[in-house]
Amino acid sequence: MSQENEALVRRFEDSWAGGDLGAAQACVSADFEFDWTNSIGPFVGVYEGHDGLARFWKELQETWDDFAPYALETIECGPDQLITVNLVSGRGKGSGIPVQAQGVMLWTIRSGQIAKVKLFQTKADALEAVGLPARETEGR
Repeated sequence: MSQENEALVRRFEDSWAGGDLGAAQACVSADFEFDWTNSIGPFVGVYEGHDGLARFWKELQETWDDFAPYALETIECGPDQLITVNLVSGRGKGSGIPVQAQGVMLWTIRSGQIAKVKLFQTKADALEAVGLPARETEGR
């Protein structure tokens, strides 16, 4: 797996978890696409470019305190894509109720920047999207 791609994704997630939108935006291309059309949560749609990422960030900040993604597993999908199985944690703003959920992200890297991130509800769905059967990733 491209160590650079994995490091870029981790830098993005660390920036996000650390509350640094500018650092997260520095990881993505100008024509970045954040595709949450598969979401079953309150945030659904496609967020485009740095402005779209900022809009998504603002929506999260209005709903959650301490919202942070953490990659539990990384799966190579060729030279320009990888999948992460993420644990997302947060605390409801106002309610203070802690929440954890698992999501799966397909990352597309182009010219050293994140060009696209697509959310999937299951690892099997993400693997299917890139043409990898689940059994090919066992033991990685």
